[in-house]
Amino acid sequence: MKKLLGVFLMVTAISNASLAVESETAQWRKDVEEALKQNWLTVVALDWLKEGNNSIGSAVTSKVKLPPSVAAELGTIRLKNNKAEIEFADVKDVKVDGKPAKAKKTYILQTDKSKNKTVVEIGSGATLVQFFIIDRPNGLGVRVKDQNAQTLKDFKGLQWWDENPKQVIQGEWKAFKEPRILRVPDILGNTYDEKITGSVVFKIDGKDFELFPTRTGDTLFFVFKDTSSGKENYGTGRFLEASVDKAGKVVLDFNRAYNPPCAQIKFATCPMPPPENNLKVSILAGEKKPTHSH
Repeated sequence: MKKLLGVFLMVTAISNASLAVESETAQWRKDVEEALKQNWLTVVALDWLKEGNNSIGSAVTSKVKLPPSVAAELGTIRLKNNKAEIEFADVKDVKVDGKPAKAKKTYILQTDKSKNKTVVEIGSGATLVQFFIIDRPNGLGVRVKDQNAQTLKDFKGLQWWDENPKQVIQGEWKAFKEPRILRVPDILGNTYDEKITGSVVFKIDGKDFELFPTRTGDTLFFVFKDTSSGKENYGTGRFLEASVDKAGKVVLDFNRAYNPPCAQIKFATCPMPPPENNLKVSILAGEKKPTHSH
């Protein structure tokens, strides 16, 4: 969750002047699209490693399949005791963490749970292919990115509801006496236990609602659904970020609710809303469901 928040985190600054809100939100939405293009629309594969040797390359027989621009037999990834290492058979235009790779040398592959994950690059510029290891409860997987990805070429932009000042809701931080565990599912069927220290309470049309975020410093990150999910909006739920001030005030700007990357690609491992964050109200604001399916 924290890594996902790190990828998508945007600075929220909300003005009381409607024109300023529109200008800031329009730029914020452009930033969301740019982050999506840079971080997710180039993802073309996710293969889960099996214990022992896993061949990697563009050959159809490879256990980890790479784009056609890469060598047919790039090398072998060995998985043992939930740790991965790679040995290259072909090192042409291959770099490991920015340095030219050497053949027959064994490289430890640090996962995305590490502060310094290992990134392998093949080629450069428009032909650049990258891969790295992700660590999830169901195992280690190889996430592959290709600058020549069709999803990036086909991207026509995100669809948004018109900005509505009424969708900027004032809320309050309600601190718990003791931390609680929020069980957050993901799209793969895993469940993460997130320690949370409070919730945000607010009103919509006079009715009381509550959302349970994870918190890093003063930044709150919500994964939520509402009654428009699966209809006008993306069915799996949406993300929202906010901040809490020293007085415990929170501004929930649903004009900045946005879809997880799973709305655009099938190789992400997005968190889904916990049952506690299923709002019994329609939020027709923020990002709409995509116009295409993958």
